[in-house]
Parts: sequence; C-alpha cells; structure tokens
Amino acid sequence: MANEDKRFVAVYATGKRLYFDWVRETLDDADIPYFAREYNAAGLRRALSAFPTGEPGVSWTIWVPDNVAEAAKEEIEVLPFDKDQVPGVWDFCAYPDVVRFWRILVLAVLIFTLVSLISLAL
Repeated sequence: MANEDKRFVAVYATGKRLYFDWVRETLDDADIPYFAREYNAAGLRRALSAFPTGEPGVSWTIWVPDNVAEAAKEEIEVLPFDKDQVPGVWDFCAYPDVVRFWRILVLAVLIFTLVSLISLAL
C-alpha cells in the first residue's frame, strides 16, 4: 500500500566515512532498504550530500523501516568495527595523528581570534 504509514529506526551512526560506506554496501547486498542522513555538531540534519566528507563534527546515520530493523542490525553486527551509536565530534577519523592535527588547528584558530579581539579592544 502506498499510503501505509512507515516508521524508521536508526540502526547505525558514525563519523567515519569508511565505516559508513561499508554499512551501506552491506545493506545493499542484503536488499535491505535504507536512507542516510547527515548531522553536524551544530545540530543540523541534512539529506545525504552527493559527496559526503568526513570532518570534525560531521556524522551520518542510517535509517531503515522498523519492519526490517532487526535484520539490518544483524547484518551490521558481523562487521569488524565499533558500533558506537553516539559518534563524538572527533569521531571522523580512525587515525590519531589526523585528529591531533585538527585539535591543534582549532586551538590555534581560537587563540588567534582571542588575540585579535584583545588587540582591537586596546
């Protein structure tokens, strides 16, 4: 029925693009319908862009109809990576050196901004 009210359930969320693509491919292979939504640290929800890019504060969530949620969770559970349902701001990369670089960059920008505002006030 086209007018049937369908409810969707979030079955996986991550900030890592590789894991996100892996889950999508697994669901495609299992013929499980899904849609993905992109979130950012500001709380904005967006439809999945054509070229999703991993960066601090960006994560993706995969939603499936509730009638196939258990099957989707079973397919995802066998994949060999973490299944944390609440990705953090720094959950965009599996490499600690890249995360460290971004943290230093953010800190440098904040310090520069603070020094600029103080110098303008004087």
